[in-house]
Amino acid sequence: MSIRFKLLLPFILAVVFLGLIFHLIWLPEYLTEKEGNIHDQEAAYIEALAASLIPPLLASDLAQIHATLDTISARRPHWKSVRLFNANHEQLYPIDSTNSPAPNNLIAISQEITYGQEALATLQVALDISTLLNTEVKRIASLEFGLLFFTLVITVFAALLLDRWIRKPLKLMVNATNRIVDGDFNHSLQQHSSDEVGQLTKAIDQMQSQLQSREKETAFQHRVLEVITNAQSRFIRDANPKQIFDKLLNDILSLTNSEYGFIGEVLHEHNKPYLKTFALTNIAWNDQTREFYDENAPNGLEFRNVHTLFGCAILTGENVVANSPAHDSRSAGLPDGHPPLHAFLGVPFMREDKVIGMFGVANRPQGYDEALITYLKPIINTCTQIVEAYKAEQNRLKFEMLVREREVRMRTIVNNISEGIVSTNEEGFIEGFNPAAENLFGYLASEVIGKNISILVAGDHAANHNEYIANYLHHGKSNIVGLGREVEGIRKDGSVFPLEVTVSEMWVEGQRLFCGVMRDITERKKLDKMKQEFVSTVSHELRTPLTSIRGSLGLLTSGKMGDFQEKTKNLISIAANNSERLLLLINDLLDMEKLASGKMEFKFQDLEVTKFLHDAVEANQGYGQQHNVKFVIAASDTKLFVYADRNRMMQVLSNLLSNAAKFSPDGASVETAVNIHNGRIRISVADKGRGIPSEFESRIFERFTQVDSSSTRKVGGTGLGLNIAKAIVENHKGNIGFMANPEGGTIFYVDLPRVEPSALHPKDRLKSAI
Repeated sequence: MSIRFKLLLPFILAVVFLGLIFHLIWLPEYLTEKEGNIHDQEAAYIEALAASLIPPLLASDLAQIHATLDTISARRPHWKSVRLFNANHEQLYPIDSTNSPAPNNLIAISQEITYGQEALATLQVALDISTLLNTEVKRIASLEFGLLFFTLVITVFAALLLDRWIRKPLKLMVNATNRIVDGDFNHSLQQHSSDEVGQLTKAIDQMQSQLQSREKETAFQHRVLEVITNAQSRFIRDANPKQIFDKLLNDILSLTNSEYGFIGEVLHEHNKPYLKTFALTNIAWNDQTREFYDENAPNGLEFRNVHTLFGCAILTGENVVANSPAHDSRSAGLPDGHPPLHAFLGVPFMREDKVIGMFGVANRPQGYDEALITYLKPIINTCTQIVEAYKAEQNRLKFEMLVREREVRMRTIVNNISEGIVSTNEEGFIEGFNPAAENLFGYLASEVIGKNISILVAGDHAANHNEYIANYLHHGKSNIVGLGREVEGIRKDGSVFPLEVTVSEMWVEGQRLFCGVMRDITERKKLDKMKQEFVSTVSHELRTPLTSIRGSLGLLTSGKMGDFQEKTKNLISIAANNSERLLLLINDLLDMEKLASGKMEFKFQDLEVTKFLHDAVEANQGYGQQHNVKFVIAASDTKLFVYADRNRMMQVLSNLLSNAAKFSPDGASVETAVNIHNGRIRISVADKGRGIPSEFESRIFERFTQVDSSSTRKVGGTGLGLNIAKAIVENHKGNIGFMANPEGGTIFYVDLPRVEPSALHPKDRLKSAI
């Protein structure tokens, strides 16, 4: 079915439909209605006629009656019969009775003629309405044919218009789309209207134009993909970098229709960038430049002056488009004889906001724009990756050379170091054994390599070592890795000796190794034992006479032995103060010796921390008053429990409070508090003193460490208090530390595990708190 017939079909169907409606529905209804109207009109006429016959009937003037009825019958030919009967049903008109209508074709209308209450006659008329209706039907038929002819004329005219406005443009569009399918995008449709067909024609023209642009873009992208694929293939085949970049440069020049260009990497010397070329178009213009190019181009030309168009891309990390270089402020000009520069594009290769290279092309006839840069983006990314990979490969080669050199140096150091170094794999089998280790254990390296480290460790230490390594590998829990540990070593001859081992983890070529640095600490153990015995002996020997001296001086200063002169009192007071300090030192030395030897006893119990803090502050309030310092307790959480030795923790708090008092200014307050910090209970003591000098922060908890506070009036102590406090807190599975007070001074804190009061056995309490 043609488009023309499809366009006319609605008109034809509309005409047929209207004709059928008109002829089959409207016409019968109209004729029925017309018949009723004629009947009513005739009945009214007959009624009027009957009224006009009353006078002659009353006068019995039959001649007048016959004349009237004859005249009427002659005027109304559709009256097929007219009869008049008197009251006795005797026919008065016509005289003869031959005029009897056929009942099937005629309609009879009877009208009774009365005068007053008396019936005078009856008038009967037989009508042939069909004659009247046929006349009406002929008139309507003429109208139908006229309308049909007019409709046909309109349909033909509409067909001509539709053919011109719709069918022909659609045919043109079909032809255009067929050409588009065949790849012909050069034919344009003529647009003459703004209606839907015209808009469709315009849309097809736009689609054709877009498809043409897309076809060109696709072809360009295909070429770009081909360039990328070839470059990557050459790089994967490990081709010479110069060959890779020479081909890349030629492809970029071809894609951009440029005359010449370069690709290079950005290097730095003395923090100043410069460009070294991978590939460069030969634009030598005389013998000197040709000779220079031939000599230096294979190894890359270096351009140090970056105050140029390409240098702007290096310095800013942005694309440089210059379609009029001669008038561009960024241009540094051209040397004499240099080929003309009509347009320039410089694109940097970026990696993490750093310029690692760039390419530059010149003299594209239509100039350069951002659209071209967008099209080249895949090639730019590929160039970036290749340059980065090239630089990474160069760095790798340099690194490998450095590693080899370091290996030689490290092997020399390891072989000549005085401490034994033993390396094992994850299973604990020995892979390295330096000469110092040979001297330490009496084994040659060849005798132990490949054997388990347990042959070097005595007793339970061997099993524990393997367990520690297994826990570290499977659970990340370190009992030895990264920590120093004392074990018992065993020599080849079976002799056992104290050994300090520091194990570290390292990765070599993807393999995890454990390196142990081992020292024979036999002599150090002897010295430590001698020192501890000396300290213990001296402390005990001094403590007894010192207690007596302290007691005697106490009696003297109390006044029970009588009054002394003021000068004597001062001397006695000085002696009493010094004996107190000496006794404090001896007690600290004894505590330190007990902690070092593991002989200090701890009596753990449930301890309500806030109440304990109140007790500690109350116990040390007198010391604070001596230094004109007030201890205050900030709002603290209550009903917090720790599992601790009350006396030992009181010793820790007393040390922190006394230090805070000594180093606080007159009239200051030392604030204490208890709160939850990272799931643990924190007891803090904050002073507003001068703070801890930075040079002392790293060793504040070491033995005999005292901040030089000679400018203050409150200096004293043995320098052992914080070291002992640290050891006590660590025996409670806690930690002690300090931080700067935002209000000035220092905040010391103790963090302890929180527990809930329970019926656990005392030996299990610390475990439950961890």
